[in-house]
Amino acid sequence: TNEPVPLVDNDADNKALDADEALQALGGDHVSFGYLTTTVTVWGEDRQAAAEKLRAVERIINGLGFTTIREGVNAVEAWLGSLPGHVYANVRQPLVHTLNLAHLMPLSSVWAGPATNEHLAKVTQTEAPPLFVAETSGST
Repeated sequence: TNEPVPLVDNDADNKALDADEALQALGGDHVSFGYLTTTVTVWGEDRQAAAEKLRAVERIINGLGFTTIREGVNAVEAWLGSLPGHVYANVRQPLVHTLNLAHLMPLSSVWAGPATNEHLAKVTQTEAPPLFVAETSGST
């Protein structure tokens, strides 16, 4: 009888519209898409020190409106996924577009960063320079 179904799945309809908008933005070269890995690794002299750092990091991140997940079974894979070159280990990689990424980055903040790499200095027992040095238009 070729009559339209009176019930419409609004959720599916909205998802289809979102997908169409994303394809249009991508096709128009307005944005790019990629997988984002946001892993925070903490360490300490012992388990208690690391646990205190973990709680402090969680308070800060959760206080900014984000959600933290303490890894359990996936801890090794999450850590591996945070290392350069290990792009498939971490299963928590949401697909984001570049405008979302730009909102996450502190693009308007001025931060000169530390003058030395404290971790390498501690490990090597010598003064260690930072791993990356760059100059911006504001000379920071």
